[in-house]
Amino acid sequence: MKFGNMKIAFTGDLFLGGDLLGCKDYSSLEIQAFKQADIRVCNLEQGSGDNQEELNKSTVTAPLKSLSYLTENSINIVSLANNHIQDKGTDGFEQKIQFLQDNGIRFTGAGRNIHEASKAIELGDGYFVLSFCTFEKSYLKKVQLATSSEFGVNPLTFEQIKKSLDKLPQHAKAILMLHWGRENVWLPPVSDVSFAKKILKLEKVHSIIGMHSHRVQGAIKHQGKQAWFSLGNFLFPNFFVQPRTQMTYPEPIPDKYHTTKEYHPVFSLTYKMWKWSNRVSLLLMFDTSTGNFKRVFVKQQKYKPLVKELNRSTSFFLEIWFSILSAMLNFPRFLYIPFEFMWRKWLTFVRYFNILTFYIFKERKFFSVLKFR
Repeated sequence: MKFGNMKIAFTGDLFLGGDLLGCKDYSSLEIQAFKQADIRVCNLEQGSGDNQEELNKSTVTAPLKSLSYLTENSINIVSLANNHIQDKGTDGFEQKIQFLQDNGIRFTGAGRNIHEASKAIELGDGYFVLSFCTFEKSYLKKVQLATSSEFGVNPLTFEQIKKSLDKLPQHAKAILMLHWGRENVWLPPVSDVSFAKKILKLEKVHSIIGMHSHRVQGAIKHQGKQAWFSLGNFLFPNFFVQPRTQMTYPEPIPDKYHTTKEYHPVFSLTYKMWKWSNRVSLLLMFDTSTGNFKRVFVKQQKYKPLVKELNRSTSFFLEIWFSILSAMLNFPRFLYIPFEFMWRKWLTFVRYFNILTFYIFKERKFFSVLKFR
């Protein structure tokens, strides 16, 4: 299958609920590079469906109508390999898959069974995209894996990657979309850096594009190939949370409610807003004629679900910051491990301090923090 000189846009995490559902239209992407792409690939991170079922976990859900955003913005391919595809249960997952198929939107990384979940999507010019999700990590739990008879995600293991690559044509070039790593940190675990280098040695692997951290992370080059560890949140609108961590859509929206910039258990209706670090993201423009990526930094607005390209000064700052993050990924292990550990612990301290402040001054329940886990 050949197209020649295709421009393919890859984005980070895409959520189609929250404040987006209150918009009069879905034209919320003011990004020329995205609009001019021949193919648009997004990580669709949500449970979708009109059924009432929700899991007993931190959920990210939206009604089925939210998926109309995909067609309104000509999004052609979605990765479903993430920890929220099961948040509306089996019925919700089936509704989502049926919508995608009815509207000609191709998907990878999850399916009704492992056969469907592990299918590659052909992009043209010998390029394919495959998607995987990590599991059984201390920082990424409650992930439903696909089996021969049950729906779920394509598991991220070296063996599963090799097995999926073996099914591709001899000279295929695979772009792997990986849902991995810790959330809200600037640096990935050292194990992911080592794993990426191991994967890039595989002949059919062209590159790696990472998701899940909700922040932009750096990139490495290895064996002449690239691994982007996280593109950050592409479009992830603010949303309401009800006790303890259930996403909700209050009707009508009350005049008074609490606000937070962290994601944590709450004890009353709370509005979750994203920090600046969670609203900037990286859009990758891939040219099939050269096999190269071009970076475009974009940002979601603070109070509404609108994504725009950054101005020159902010983009210049982020280019420098991205270069610093990428340089750190090349530290020797004896330097990277303690540096990543200390930085992560500092960010954890800041997060817990913010949560404690929220409980004391907004919830006015000092001992509520003791229940947090």
